[in-house]
Amino acid sequence: MSWLLPVTAALVILVLAPHAMFAFDVAPKVVVLVLGVAIALAVSRTPGLAATARTRRGKWFLGIVALSVVSLVIATASSLDPDLSLFGTAWRRFGLLSNLAVILFAVLLAGHAAADPLAVPRFLKATSLAGLLSALYGILQYSSFDPILPAAAYHVGEGIWSIVRPPGTLGHASYYSTFLLYAVFASIALHSMEVGRRWRFVASASVAFGALAIVLSGTRGAILGLVIGAIALLLACRPPIRRTHVVVSGLIFVTGIAFYFSPFGDQLRARARWSQEDAAGGARLLLWKDSLAMAASHPVFGYGPEVFTIEFPRHQSIELAQLYPDFYQESPHNVFLDALCGQGAVGLAALIAVCTLSLSSWKRTPWTAPLAAGFLAALVSQQFGVFTVPTALYFYSTAALLSTAGPAGATRKPVRVFQLVNVAAALGLATFAIQFTISEFHFARAKDLLANKQLDSAIAQGVVARSWMPGGSTYDLYFSRAWLQVSELEMDPVRKFQAWQQGMAEAARAPLGSDDRANALVNLAAFEATTNNAEAVERRLLAAVAQAPNWFRPHWLLARFYLATGHLPEAEWRAKKAVERNGNHNTEVMETYRVAQKARPLE
Repeated sequence: MSWLLPVTAALVILVLAPHAMFAFDVAPKVVVLVLGVAIALAVSRTPGLAATARTRRGKWFLGIVALSVVSLVIATASSLDPDLSLFGTAWRRFGLLSNLAVILFAVLLAGHAAADPLAVPRFLKATSLAGLLSALYGILQYSSFDPILPAAAYHVGEGIWSIVRPPGTLGHASYYSTFLLYAVFASIALHSMEVGRRWRFVASASVAFGALAIVLSGTRGAILGLVIGAIALLLACRPPIRRTHVVVSGLIFVTGIAFYFSPFGDQLRARARWSQEDAAGGARLLLWKDSLAMAASHPVFGYGPEVFTIEFPRHQSIELAQLYPDFYQESPHNVFLDALCGQGAVGLAALIAVCTLSLSSWKRTPWTAPLAAGFLAALVSQQFGVFTVPTALYFYSTAALLSTAGPAGATRKPVRVFQLVNVAAALGLATFAIQFTISEFHFARAKDLLANKQLDSAIAQGVVARSWMPGGSTYDLYFSRAWLQVSELEMDPVRKFQAWQQGMAEAARAPLGSDDRANALVNLAAFEATTNNAEAVERRLLAAVAQAPNWFRPHWLLARFYLATGHLPEAEWRAKKAVERNGNHNTEVMETYRVAQKARPLE
């Protein structure tokens, strides 16, 4: 039990499951966390709540996370899509269940840290080692060597403008670099409290390679967080500056400049050029403004966790649509706005309270200053991103350690009724994890079989996968397009029709379970157009407009539809709306508007 929580946290960072799970960089992390928490609940004999609540700060921590749980439960129960809020979207699976697993993990960790003085160094060792391994992998990815993932997935641009954004094992450079901030400062804390030479070496290597990997990721928010965290730590600790420190800092600076201007720094310089041209961070300011407007409609408990993807398109402004007309906004790109939209003012208050409690723990023990600096650094980075399961896990785990720092207190025997509740909760979490694992495995098999043109087997695997799927977002939109592609390439007429028919079936399910409902409706309209079902095509496109009023594509497709069916005034009106929302990004949209104007009957 003493190593179960630290190892679980490390595995959440490191585990990937290519070909074994469909969402190979998201699903295995959720499964590892949920199973780890389930086992910990079932076997733990540490009186966590009693040990944590023995101090004022511990009581505050428990009260704040209890408030967060209440807001999550109410937001999910009142959600526009309770199933999606409960199980989460396909891109991060951070619904109520995953949130509860993260919070339960933090409470268990807080209990062990309060009752066992060795719990903190164990967690720091696991974090430091996971950070070192993850950093080394990210550096290899920057060097165009990746034995696990296809490198093309995180390379952007061509020629001198080509950049690389190493995702490490976390699926995206932003989440990867945010975790590394926790790892870097946790390693500094480990180095300050560890006397063994071996772990001090691991901690030093984790700091050095972690900082390098953050820079190579090209994530501006994380780099800013690293600088602010380092400055905050120096101001808090005020270490004596020796000649050795000056010499080493100078060597690091000179080496960094040499690397930047060397051939190895080509992609880093390209990223710097991209950053200069995009100083405002894309459309984040407009996105934040629209997210605030969205939150104002459900201010107290929000729309429910993970509902942003299906609700935000109704609130997206024309200005944002014009800047990025075909961009899928999956989140508000800010942890506080994400909490406000998902859980309302109550959830936001709980999040702010966690941050305040954690950042007030600078000098309680020798290791709390580095952890608090890391917490601050990651919080800066997450002003430009949202929680995923790994980053939320380390956010709440760090908060738990900071909130329960201090000498160990007297333990009490665990209350039997709490043990029974723990076992029941463990069984529920384990059931979800098993179902989710089986479903993801069969979806991955269906994907591979479809790629190999084994149509009957792929259909059978898809049926099994859906039967085990516990809930939440589905992969129907992906599979409908994959089946359509197979149909277009297939020469045998029987197999061609079989593939098209299966794609149509997937497309018909997609609007009910996809993260991107408007896109799923447009996709279904395209399938129904091949059957010459004009009424169904119009109905799907109008539904897509209702789902995403300022997305240009359904307006444009309706304009083309009305041109083809002879409804000329409607065609011109829809074409004009498409042009207004497209921002001159697609010449085809303007051409449709010109055709509609020419086709208008003379008065």
